[in-house]
Amino acid sequence: MLDFLKNNWIELLWGLIALTEIIVRLTPSTRDNSIFNKIKKILDIIIPNAKKIPKEELKPLDIH
Repeated sequence: MLDFLKNNWIELLWGLIALTEIIVRLTPSTRDNSIFNKIKKILDIIIPNAKKIPKEELKPLDIH
């Protein structure tokens, strides 16, 4: 069990974040939405999202 957690901690963390976001978005309160958005911004700074890479830097794959 411990080996599984060591090998898959990133996937488990992202799953927990996704589950938390679903729960936060389903609640009628907006305060928890703002708290979650702040936490998500911090995570986006630490782990940048691929969508933020400019298109000029993305190169097509050469499969020839």
